[in-house]
Amino acid sequence: MIENIENKASLMDKCLLLCAVFCTAPIIAIVVGGRSISFFDIFFVISVVIIVPTCLRKMFFTICKNNAQKALITWLVLSLVSCLFGILYYINRQVWFDNALYYGIKTTIYLIYVLLLFNSNCNPRYILKGLEIGVITNLIWVDIDAIYYYLFGTSLTNTIFRSYIIANNVRYGSIDTFDGALIRPGGFNTDPASIGLFAPFLLLSGLLKKKPWMVALAISSIIFSGSTTSLVCCFIAFTICFVGIWLKRTEIRISVKVVLSVLVVSLVVVVVGYHYIDAIVGRILMIYNRVNTVYVSGDMENVRVSFITQLPRAIMNQGIKFFTGTGFNSSSEGYLYPNINSYTMQLRRSINNLPHDIENLYISYLLDNGIFGFTFFAIMQYRLYKWAKNGMSSYDSEESILAVSSMIAIMLSSVFYHYTLYSFHILCWAAVSMLGNDEFFKEKRVLL
Repeated sequence: MIENIENKASLMDKCLLLCAVFCTAPIIAIVVGGRSISFFDIFFVISVVIIVPTCLRKMFFTICKNNAQKALITWLVLSLVSCLFGILYYINRQVWFDNALYYGIKTTIYLIYVLLLFNSNCNPRYILKGLEIGVITNLIWVDIDAIYYYLFGTSLTNTIFRSYIIANNVRYGSIDTFDGALIRPGGFNTDPASIGLFAPFLLLSGLLKKKPWMVALAISSIIFSGSTTSLVCCFIAFTICFVGIWLKRTEIRISVKVVLSVLVVSLVVVVVGYHYIDAIVGRILMIYNRVNTVYVSGDMENVRVSFITQLPRAIMNQGIKFFTGTGFNSSSEGYLYPNINSYTMQLRRSINNLPHDIENLYISYLLDNGIFGFTFFAIMQYRLYKWAKNGMSSYDSEESILAVSSMIAIMLSSVFYHYTLYSFHILCWAAVSMLGNDEFFKEKRVLL
């Protein structure tokens, strides 16, 4: 899976690769004293211990080396300012104060970590490769978990990670979610919405690399997870790939491997489908019903649509906070006011009158970080994507494919769900912004 990565990878590179792999799998953890410590946290700390001495040996400490890095650092700084404002604003509201303080500390840690990465001698290609390995592992586990459930009627994830469920008091006592007799696994995550980010990333990567098994894995994970976010994002990603790349070619070649892969998959579907036709039909109907309910129509007002239609009122409710923001995971406050009479909003308030981000990362960050922070977030996304697309040799290099695929997946999935200060995003953005600074692109060599 790691393919042709250099054998001379430093200890730092190997640690960052593992850090990237496990950031996609937060439930893989050890439980000590009733508290879980994820493998990502462990390798995150180890990477800091390795990177700090490297940075200390330098004569000069550079904050940024290009516009993409400047945009990322500026956004993190403005996000930290929003959290500090939230700490002061919520001084008399304990739960909201604790939320602002938590994300203020977390933002500070990520800001320092990104600066350390910028000044280290690490190879950013290992971070991107680690993210890809983590995504592949998650999607394989989605398929295994679902198949095991339909064969034996038991959730493999809930069985293996029982200690994690107890230590973290996971909602409903289950990592996997269920829709009647159907299971909705989320890989090594507690929410199948994570597949909404992973599936389009792997789909694009597989299309650009011409690896049909990656495309097949992405599609199968959509079916088994029942994630409408992944379905919509993959459809848009496929359209972007087809229109933006394939139509520019005078000839589209279909390799023998592609034909054989399609035949094998078709044969498996026919053989398995004969014995499990009811489960397959049920899965297809579940996805159809979720798409229809979530994105088209439903008995009650659509939550995602309500957050958008009620946004103007939420902005008016923010007052001066609209300019400064009050820190991550506080965007829901704008909707907790009587003049928002939406039935869905009232339902959400009655269920969870606590800090949380709404199911759209762009709206969340607009209210979390204020208009100034959101503006730099949009600038950062644009610059990183342009850096990934234009700052590299071509679409045929491994780095450019991983960078472009991850950036498109992040931008698309953020429309349909909130991934608040997600470690996957931070590592991806940092790696993409560092890619243009090494000798690789000057010599136009392919190492991965």
